[in-house]
Amino acid sequence: MNNMHKKGKPVFRMTKGGDVTKMSRTELEDYISKNYLPHLSKASMYFSFYETGYDYDLLGDSKLQRNALLKYYTDNSDFTESSLAENSNYKINDSWEIVEVIKDPETDEIIEERELELIAQDNTYNFTYLGLIDLNWRVYYDDVNEHYFYVIHPHIGGDIRGNYGDALILKGDDKEELFYRYYYNFISGRATIYFEFKDGSNLVFDSENDSDVFNFNFVEENSEINSKIAQHLVDDFQKFTGYAGDEFLQQIVEEFSTENNPKFVGGGDVGTPMAYIEILGYNDGQWMDLSVYDSGEEFMDAISEYMAELNKIDGGDREEYRVADFEGFGDGDYYEYMGESEFDNIIQGYKEYENSNFPIEVIEEYKTDTGTDDYSDTIRSMNDNFIGEYDDYEDYGYQLVQDGLFEVTDSYIYITDTDKRLLAGEEADFRAEDMSFEDLLEIATETNNDYEKEKEDLESRIEELQEELSDLEALYDVQEEENDYQQTMELIGEKQMLIEEIEEQISNLEESYFSRAKSEASEIFYDEIYDKLDRDLSSWLDENGYTENLADVSFLSVDYEEIGKDLAGDYLVIENNRNIYVFSTYVGGGKAIKMKNKEFPFFIVEEKNKKIISGYATKEDAIKNKGNLVRQYKGLKFNIYEKNALSKKTNLNPNMKGDYMNLSDLESASKIATEPSKLKVVGYKGKSGAKKSLKYIKEQWQDLDFGDGKGGAKFDNGGTADREEMMNDLRKKYERIETGIRFKLATILGIDEAINYMDGYINNVVHPYDLIRSAIVKEFITIDEINKEIINESIYESDDITSTYKGSGQGIGSSDMNVFIYNMLKSAGIPIGIVNGRYERLDKMPIIEEPIEEVIEEPINNHRIILSPSGNFMIVNENQEIIKENGNTIYFGSKSEAENYVIDNLSNPNKATVGAVLMAVDLAQKQQQAQAEAQEKAQADAQARAIQEQQELEKEATSTEIISDDTIEVNMPTN
Repeated sequence: MNNMHKKGKPVFRMTKGGDVTKMSRTELEDYISKNYLPHLSKASMYFSFYETGYDYDLLGDSKLQRNALLKYYTDNSDFTESSLAENSNYKINDSWEIVEVIKDPETDEIIEERELELIAQDNTYNFTYLGLIDLNWRVYYDDVNEHYFYVIHPHIGGDIRGNYGDALILKGDDKEELFYRYYYNFISGRATIYFEFKDGSNLVFDSENDSDVFNFNFVEENSEINSKIAQHLVDDFQKFTGYAGDEFLQQIVEEFSTENNPKFVGGGDVGTPMAYIEILGYNDGQWMDLSVYDSGEEFMDAISEYMAELNKIDGGDREEYRVADFEGFGDGDYYEYMGESEFDNIIQGYKEYENSNFPIEVIEEYKTDTGTDDYSDTIRSMNDNFIGEYDDYEDYGYQLVQDGLFEVTDSYIYITDTDKRLLAGEEADFRAEDMSFEDLLEIATETNNDYEKEKEDLESRIEELQEELSDLEALYDVQEEENDYQQTMELIGEKQMLIEEIEEQISNLEESYFSRAKSEASEIFYDEIYDKLDRDLSSWLDENGYTENLADVSFLSVDYEEIGKDLAGDYLVIENNRNIYVFSTYVGGGKAIKMKNKEFPFFIVEEKNKKIISGYATKEDAIKNKGNLVRQYKGLKFNIYEKNALSKKTNLNPNMKGDYMNLSDLESASKIATEPSKLKVVGYKGKSGAKKSLKYIKEQWQDLDFGDGKGGAKFDNGGTADREEMMNDLRKKYERIETGIRFKLATILGIDEAINYMDGYINNVVHPYDLIRSAIVKEFITIDEINKEIINESIYESDDITSTYKGSGQGIGSSDMNVFIYNMLKSAGIPIGIVNGRYERLDKMPIIEEPIEEVIEEPINNHRIILSPSGNFMIVNENQEIIKENGNTIYFGSKSEAENYVIDNLSNPNKATVGAVLMAVDLAQKQQQAQAEAQEKAQADAQARAIQEQQELEKEATSTEIISDDTIEVNMPTN
């Protein structure tokens, strides 16, 4: 027996500790340290992607794992931000939006950057993704080329609202296929926890989810159990319910890692500070370890000695250096020309770091958040202000309650459905138990109705029997025959017996209904109590004497997470490796959680989305933060409410998480709110006009429904419209038009001048070339009709449009373009006008607009007068063209009026020509004057609107309006 345990093999003896599921974090730490860590040889937690099988250590060196994961993401992308621009006709612009770069095929100059349609966007942070790196992604659709793009930005670290890396891009033609590629290669996976024991046992736990909670399960078929200690770990895990089991396993891995490398679990040991010192002017340099020096002065002396030694060897004159590279501690603060003070900062800081227990990521974030430049000061400040490290806000809240630093109030307690049912059942039975039958019937109305009905029926039967008995007794008194007498006596006896039996039934009726009445009353009490527990737990607790030590009440559950968040509201909280570090000074950075409970007297509400932004302790804080919100998130409406007015006037509850709006959502809400007022002035360059038309047509096709419930426009033969073929045909048409225009321009202007014309005016709102191209597309003119006058007028009109619209915030629609084209052609001498509400070439109109009823065969000066069916007279020239003025047919009430018009205006061609010229000049002058006035007015209006909007914004931002329960307190600042 003594040989069962050989020397060196751990003997399994579990320490006493009670129920593992009821231990605090500290108790569990001691339990794990004593019972499991001595027997483990390996403990790890990996995350692997389902599709590719790539895995990484979730709790290992954070920097190494992140770099490796970023490389994996890059390898699985179609493009990086730089390669997209280099290898395609797309790029990511300064606003991080993907655009198509359209170039002139001849000059290779960029003529347009066309924005793609944003159809979806999200962030893995929003669904509590459990992988190492959160991803912000946007989905774009190129409706012209029918491509989909996923633009993915990995979160580098720090505040989730910022700090994102360069874009990674996926491209595809099938939206669903591209989604699954992104989901399975970049997000979807599972975590695996692996334990290896010194006795050869190994345990595998796989997760079901990759978001929210892992929900680990023991994988028996992949495990090997050779000892009681391995089996006991499995048994302990299976005692937990929900995510508590996940936390138990993860705590074992963390404590194992901590024991082997105390800083490793915090995200990896950062390494000693190393600088590569390069000598300027010489091909010399070496790595130098700053940690071996006591000060920056010593390190500077070492650099000088290094240069002196080299000079001694070759007689050189080395005097200057630069830091060409840097690794390890402080690598984020290095720059080329560091001096003594900068080196000293890193050297002293590394010494402090070596003696501290803070992971480098926490130190760096604290340093950034507090605005401290000095590492030593940073770490000393962290030590002075450190409250503690916790698993999460729930752990923080629990520890505060256990340590007696916070007393749980009814704001932080709740009761589970199971406990509500048990408590309501017990209380209902207790209340019904001692009630009299009469009192029960007052509650149990259904039972009471049945009881009263049966009792009434029995009493009615007794009355009937008593009447029958009276009749029999009267008969008995008058009977003379012995036999009749005897028979009557028997009947009387029977009736009396029946009455006695019914009376006994009535006396027992209460007993038979008592149990039913109690049961019904108990059910009614149960519903009342359950409803009260569900809707107004606080009142129920007060009514039943539960006013103190609520955390100790067995049937109540405590929301320790909410307690932790609320009590951390004024502190600096830094999240790292899923733990939180709490410091006693909040300076505006990190993961500081603003308190969201009823203790705040003032709350800011965003009115358009009806959500609470945050609560504030003072009116001044609320007013200041409201002003910042108004200025930063335009298009949204913010108001300040007193707490007692909040629920009455908005139906918002400051204790409900769902009634709050995350700051990360404000940006997108502001963009949506301001979108209608941010219509961009569009320059219709290249093929954009055709592409926008195609987009509209496609949307119409997709939206149409012909009654079959399937949508989608159909041809007569039942087939779906071939949009791709239509798009190709239209694209070819535009290419032919553009080729023809360029050839015509080169013929008229010469090649050099034509190139200058095409390349110039890029900053104009509408390019002159686009006016000519649009005029041809709309068939107002042909390519052959392009002349120098049209080219000159296109330039003049383009400049005029730009001076009118640029910076005005006004959009340009198709009707505006028609006006621009009309002005250009009219000024160039092309006969164009408005006919029946449309722009038409007047010289290409039908010869006769109305059927002619009568032709008057008396030509005057080569003109004839005709009569239309409407009874109006018109004039036709020798070319059978109707005489018009300003593009409109001239009608006369009588033949003599028409004749006089011919004699006065059409008899002398020279006179008519002079008159037409004078009219044209006068009209042109009036048009130019009107255009100038309109331009001046548009600019003035735009400036006035901009000033007014800024004034209104500032007025709202500086308003001290407070919405109270009864009144609105307004105190506008004076300027």
